Amino acid sequence: MSSAEDEGARDFTPTKHFIAYVDILGYGHLIKERGITTMAKIIDEAIREARAFPEVKGVKQKVFSDNFLFCGTTEQEGIEIYKVVSYLQHTLILEGIFVRGAMCYGNISWSDDFVCGDGLIDVYKLESIAAIYPRILVHDNFISHLEPMHKMYGKLDDDYFHFVDYLKLCLSLIAYDDSEKTVEIILDYLALHRDLVVKNLLVYRGNTKIQEKYQWCKRYHNNFCKEHGFSDYLID
Repeated sequence: MSSAEDEGARDFTPTKHFIAYVDILGYGHLIKERGITTMAKIIDEAIREARAFPEVKGVKQKVFSDNFLFCGTTEQEGIEIYKVVSYLQHTLILEGIFVRGAMCYGNISWSDDFVCGDGLIDVYKLESIAAIYPRILVHDNFISHLEPMHKMYGKLDDDYFHFVDYLKLCLSLIAYDDSEKTVEIILDYLALHRDLVVKNLLVYRGNTKIQEKYQWCKRYHNNFCKEHGFSDYLID
């Protein structure tokens, strides 16, 4: 068979997918500050850890520079994508890195070489126009297929957008293992998250646009702590 005939045999019919698109904030600055090699290692390790917890199977992914794309066709894969982005967000914060993103349900055509479709356009628009802050938005069409999962890991923001409640992952870890060591790890994480938000508020105090992003983080952090009894970790 000729290469032309082989190309013609390939099927590019779009199909419905659960889609997550995630973008690292301040990537250009991070590259200058930490270097390409260090950032590549951080991103690689974050992806590996996110896909390993909990046993994620079948989810397709593409990563380009600071952009992450995760897709799946079944509801189980949609659940796994929700877990992956939550844990990816959680893991990158351990490295002092915040992300922004979106999740939706729509049509895409996926191959080893490229991906396209209106679902990809929708998730990109939601991330780039509406997300604004270091949060991963969840479109209603994603929630409608996975409402029980969203109730576990999602939250409604003040502007009526749903987003991934990544700090809630701390509670799920404690629920899985409430040993003294696990609780200590979670409290250390909350302290790190608090200190990182405070640091960025100070660093960018002269930049109104970036300040708004970390003011959102402060509100989110404090609301979480008040709601779940971590008052000792509030940001003043």
